[in-house]
Amino acid sequence: MLYLLPVFTPIAIALEFIHANHIVMFVISSIALIPLAKLIGDSTEQLSLHYGSTLGSLLNVTFGNAAEIIIAIVAINAGLIGLVKASITGAILGNILLIFGLSILVGGFRYKEQYLSQQNVGIQSSMLFLAIIGLAIPTILDNTFNVKGVDTSIKNQPNVLIVSDILAFLLLAMYMAGIIFTFFTHKHLFSTQSLF
Repeated sequence: MLYLLPVFTPIAIALEFIHANHIVMFVISSIALIPLAKLIGDSTEQLSLHYGSTLGSLLNVTFGNAAEIIIAIVAINAGLIGLVKASITGAILGNILLIFGLSILVGGFRYKEQYLSQQNVGIQSSMLFLAIIGLAIPTILDNTFNVKGVDTSIKNQPNVLIVSDILAFLLLAMYMAGIIFTFFTHKHLFSTQSLF
């Protein structure tokens, strides 16, 4: 039944050509994407069975954010930077607060005590803290130097876009370093035996 939903794809394309209501097109397109999301979830589960839970988690998170990446690319091409910011913020809050919180809540119903890897919690908390700082700096600079009634000439205003680009590359490098740390250099710290 679930794999019959791709028939909505040509319907969504036809609705685009006849310039149908945007809400109807959004609903039809979303329904057409449900089987794709199911296939991505199933494939990451199969890969985690073969390559371990750590790599499976990384693949799940990477492919789980495919929707945000697609939305961001399309929105940037359309000049909708506000939508990109909202999508990224929603993804961050949804993954950190909603998904993690629900996981702990549901796990608490099944297990009286839950164990977490002390090393994993430490590295993830550190990376999250650095990411928050990296996301906050351009916003603070932009809001500080774009105040009404204040001289915002070029010589008094730093180029926030350059700072933002530099921080984006630094955050990407930090993410890559975290993956190398987790999967290669300190792999033994993230095994199931290192739980506290």
